[in-house]
Amino acid sequence: MKSTKILLIIVILFVMQSCCKDTKEVCSVDISNSLTSIEKEYSCENTTTNMHLNSNIEYKVIANSVDYDNLVVGVCHPTINFTKYNLIIGTIFSDVGINYLPYKFYSSCEPNYYKLSVNYKIILSQTGNTFYTYHVLVPKEFIIDNLKITYLVNS
Repeated sequence: MKSTKILLIIVILFVMQSCCKDTKEVCSVDISNSLTSIEKEYSCENTTTNMHLNSNIEYKVIANSVDYDNLVVGVCHPTINFTKYNLIIGTIFSDVGINYLPYKFYSSCEPNYYKLSVNYKIILSQTGNTFYTYHVLVPKEFIIDNLKITYLVNS
C-alpha cells in the first residue's frame, strides 16, 4: 500500500512537470505585429539619434504625457495618444554605428509579463561614442507590469 502511494506521487509529479514544460513553450506568443513607432504614427525621423531619455535610465515604460514630457527630449516631440499607447523607450551606448532591425515582442503565460527583443546590427564604418535610442508604442490593451528586454547583435 505504501509503495503504491509513493509510485502514484512520483507519477503525478512527473506528469505535472511535463505539463509545465509544454505550457511554458506554448505560452510565449509573438505579438510583434501589435507594435508601432513614433516614426510611423507621428512622422518623426531618425529617432535613434534625435530622441533621448533625459536621465540615466536603461529603459522606461511611459504611460502618460507628464512622464513623457519630463523624460523624453529630442528634435521631434509629438503629442502621443497615451489613451491608446504606452511608450517603451531605452538607450544603448556604442562606440560604433548601430542600425536597428525589427523588434520582437512576446507575451508570456504569466499575466502582464512581456519580453521585448531589441535587435540591431553593428556598422563598423561609423564610429563615435553615441547613445542610440530605441522605442516602441504598445497598445494599452497590453498591461505591462513586468518587462524583460533582451539585446541581440547581428553581424
